Amino acid sequence: MKLKRKLKKISIGRDKLIVPWIERLNYFNDYFRPSGYTLETDVIDMNDSIIVMIGRVYNSDRIMVADGVAHKKTNEPFSFQKCQSGALNRALFILGIVDSEEDSIMDEDEASELQRNKGSSGSDIFKSMLAYVSVDYNAVEKRIPANKSNLTNEQIKELKYLINSEKSKKAIAQASK
Repeated sequence: MKLKRKLKKISIGRDKLIVPWIERLNYFNDYFRPSGYTLETDVIDMNDSIIVMIGRVYNSDRIMVADGVAHKKTNEPFSFQKCQSGALNRALFILGIVDSEEDSIMDEDEASELQRNKGSSGSDIFKSMLAYVSVDYNAVEKRIPANKSNLTNEQIKELKYLINSEKSKKAIAQASK
């Protein structure tokens, strides 16, 4: 899909630009909502430790045309709102509201947490990277070389295995469309 205007981006580190969630939403409101498209979210799972939501985009005939899933820890401030915006952000990305230079989908909160963990211990870095594999395996894969000295060979092997699993899931999902 060719966009009708350029999307604004923000920097989340020295070398990474992302389209903020609100920019994607504004684009949707400007160009899709007038045609009858709508957004919807539902809670998939919620317990004492995590909330998981799905965001969906429907066309004017109420046919789902894109969806996205997000999760947050329930002990985070505003976890429900952050999870909802993350799920809708992913759905809008899947719909095609994406910058041509954008190589991954990550919201500002996830990017900030990943950047914060750059100065952490090897164990903390590994835990953070492990948690983000399902969110954005490309970002985690790019961080492995920079954190090689902080990770054990077993940790690197586990991260690469999980990244390859996520890549396989994506390939299977694309092939079945």
